[in-house]
Amino acid sequence: MGIEPNFRKSDIEKHFNKIRVKFEKAIFIRLKVLGEECVKMSRESVGINPSAFPVNDSKAKNPKPLQQRVLRKAEIDKGINQAPVYGDYLDQTANLRNSIGYFISKDGVIINSFGDDKAAQVAQKVISEFANGFVLVVVAGMEYAAAVEAKGYNVISSSMLYAESQIPNIRKKIEDTLLK
Repeated sequence: MGIEPNFRKSDIEKHFNKIRVKFEKAIFIRLKVLGEECVKMSRESVGINPSAFPVNDSKAKNPKPLQQRVLRKAEIDKGINQAPVYGDYLDQTANLRNSIGYFISKDGVIINSFGDDKAAQVAQKVISEFANGFVLVVVAGMEYAAAVEAKGYNVISSSMLYAESQIPNIRKKIEDTLLK
């Protein structure tokens, strides 16, 4: 006469599968929020540390002022007569800022995306290097984005630094989610 379990192996698998699904959902949600924050930050240059970019550094010789973007037709139709100041470079066509997007992949497959076709092509190249796990890619899809950054302007650099700084917070929030 021994101890007999009142559960099956499939019950254990089901339990751990439920935990895995909850864990993956928590990761996905946190990466999606981070991706959206990074895109917003890059497109609007919100929260930039001016000292990180010589263009906006008040100590630099001849600092360049922030540029005002061109009004969009929808804004004009709403009666807006002055465009807000975004970023530290003049994006005359809005192509560069509009090419900024984010992509989330799991095990090498994109599971969520926000970005145009050019951004998707660049993101896919990066994602192809990561076959396992979750990956968040924030990208500027225009081929000249790196050249603009190289001139000292902020296209997505501040977003990258922000994303890296948020990883410990995200890890903690995911752990808290699992412990509930």
